[in-house]
Amino acid sequence: MKIVKIMSAPRLSGILLSGVLLSGTAFAHGDYDRGQRVEIASPQNYAVVSSPVPVNFKAYGVKIAPAGVDKHNAGHFHLAIDQVIDPTIDEPMQPSAQHLLFTAGEMDTVLALTPGRHILQLVVADEEHAPFENLVSPIITIEVKP
Repeated sequence: MKIVKIMSAPRLSGILLSGVLLSGTAFAHGDYDRGQRVEIASPQNYAVVSSPVPVNFKAYGVKIAPAGVDKHNAGHFHLAIDQVIDPTIDEPMQPSAQHLLFTAGEMDTVLALTPGRHILQLVVADEEHAPFENLVSPIITIEVKP
């Protein structure tokens, strides 16, 4: 399990988040539409936590494989930190300090987050880092204690 340090994080208001529609209908990859889903298993939404923060991913009916493996309906996780994943993206997602790739098929990580409120969101991407249709998790909000 690797620890990922996040140096700074912009604050997002609940008003901004409440206006986000995550329909997932514009994704071009994958055949998932029969109840398959992904979520952040822990921490729970609205949890108050200490840094470093262990984060566990769950996939239901979804094959998770290392990036670069061209396997039908298999993908790997990307984690957005203090960003909302654009459900209309149909191109490879680029890594950054707020967009982490888990290219070895990892199901968890540990984040060194600054104190304050943060949002986390998970997406499954194909071997070329393009997102799968409908495989975007609900956004969770956590509060990191000082």
